[in-house]
Amino acid sequence: MNLQPFADLVWRYRDELSGVWPTPPPDHCLAFAVTEAGEAVDAWLRTFPEYARNNHRDHDELDEWADCLLMLISSIPQDSDIWVNVPYLGILSREETAELVVAAWRNGGYWHHMRHAIAAVIARIGSQATALKRLEARLERIKAKHGAAARHVGVKVFDYEGDDA
Repeated sequence: MNLQPFADLVWRYRDELSGVWPTPPPDHCLAFAVTEAGEAVDAWLRTFPEYARNNHRDHDELDEWADCLLMLISSIPQDSDIWVNVPYLGILSREETAELVVAAWRNGGYWHHMRHAIAAVIARIGSQATALKRLEARLERIKAKHGAAARHVGVKVFDYEGDDA
């Protein structure tokens, strides 16, 4: 699995929006990734009508996993060599995926754990092309949220056609 397109996408937005959307330090990015994994599980639990919740949210589980992916990638330097030849783990359960995200945080961003967490989150979202599209949509949402300064940034990077291998 090649993660370079994911890193390129995230870091292009990060670089171009740095004045209005600064990148947290790596340890904080990993902590944010854990909270996003929790939000993904929360979004899934909200699909069960038998559970009464104290507030209404229309959060999408896959969007929350995309936010988790964004924060995992943001914790790794752009020029890292971690992005290529990442083993595909298959589609893991929500619990296993969240556990890998927590392991990445707990182990201080050790590359082995990071690669597995990123691969697991991508698989949880779907194909690589689907995950890349969803990640870009989340980044576009962030760009729009940050107002006029962010609107000056024109970022369209990838053609999503082709094989996901």
